[in-house]
Amino acid sequence: MKKYTLFTGADFRVFLAEMAMLGGYDDLVFLHSRPFGGIYISEANQKKTASAGFELYSDTKAFKDLIKKGNDYSERVKESIARYPEAEFNNKTSTELKRILNEYYAVGIPFLKIYSFTEGIYSPLIDRTIRSFVFQNIKEEDQAARAFGLLLNPIDKKKIRGERERIFKVTAAPGIIIGLCRSVREMGKAKFAMRKTLNQSYGFLTSLLKVIAHRNYFSEAQLQACKHCETNAILNKKKIDIGEINQRVKCFVALCQNGKPEFFTGKAAQKIINQVKFTVPKNLTEFKGDPASAGRAVGRVKIIPVIMAKSGQGVLWAKIREMEKGDILVANTTGPEMVMACKKAGAIVANEGGINSHAAIVSRELGIPGIVNTKIATQVLKDGDIVEVDANSGTVKIINKAA
Repeated sequence: MKKYTLFTGADFRVFLAEMAMLGGYDDLVFLHSRPFGGIYISEANQKKTASAGFELYSDTKAFKDLIKKGNDYSERVKESIARYPEAEFNNKTSTELKRILNEYYAVGIPFLKIYSFTEGIYSPLIDRTIRSFVFQNIKEEDQAARAFGLLLNPIDKKKIRGERERIFKVTAAPGIIIGLCRSVREMGKAKFAMRKTLNQSYGFLTSLLKVIAHRNYFSEAQLQACKHCETNAILNKKKIDIGEINQRVKCFVALCQNGKPEFFTGKAAQKIINQVKFTVPKNLTEFKGDPASAGRAVGRVKIIPVIMAKSGQGVLWAKIREMEKGDILVANTTGPEMVMACKKAGAIVANEGGINSHAAIVSRELGIPGIVNTKIATQVLKDGDIVEVDANSGTVKIINKAA
């Protein structure tokens, strides 16, 4: 089997994993198991996608076309959702619910094909190229780290524009570097809008599946473990393999083979898990990620769940309310739903993400230290830990563990 590395600790359920694979995340392995799942990428695919990202972000016309397509598909998703208010789901017939579900898949999958280009799997080579240039031409580390953040900060204020131009002039930046930085900033702006659409669409789908589940005497977890065709079968009053569904609720592995998503349970799944799954080292006191926004901070850890987490929105809002000014926000990833938490944070540390991730963008905009792509932050840290974040080097050091 290919050698895989952890891309993100996000734990997708079947319906979302299937859509993601059809939407461009096709050479990944999705694990849903305990103590935590995750998405894994082959080393060969890492190189391939990084090269594809670099080529795209370097091509001004192709990049602009991608942004336009992303905005267009985002609008289509929002228009589709707006046609079917969630409050009216209970009044719909099974035939109508099936039509809504099928339309959701039809517009959602092309949107994900564009959204995938905002992900960290496409940006490592871009990141390394820009970072290498900056640090080779600005010898003082802190100044170089700050310059790196400024060049990628999408805020278009006059002062920031002036500082960017000064950095380009002082370093005699070639066109390729200037162009890559511009593309990253433009994608940063687009990412915010697309991520908001993604959150809205996820909430819509979750509500839709909940109604289908309750009407047909399934649990919500069982519906989330169904593939699209199985959900349609339920709405058509046809039988499905409930034993297989129940196994997927507990554990499954998904990967795309010959363009078709495949799901494995039982011994077949466990065999893949044993070959692929990343184990977090024990007793870590320090770990690293990719620097996104320069600076250093010391503070108390507050782990904030994403809106798509199993714990639900209620836990997310409660955690944000509990968070105090200066706490270190630790999350699998951040999104628009976490803006209030980000504004309270002394620094942001995320499991996943690249230079175009929400966590990277918002930390630059807020001018606070940011580290992404740690892969393990939420597994190593817990609420109340005191940590030192050095976003110049990408290092997180545990100073004191919470009781």
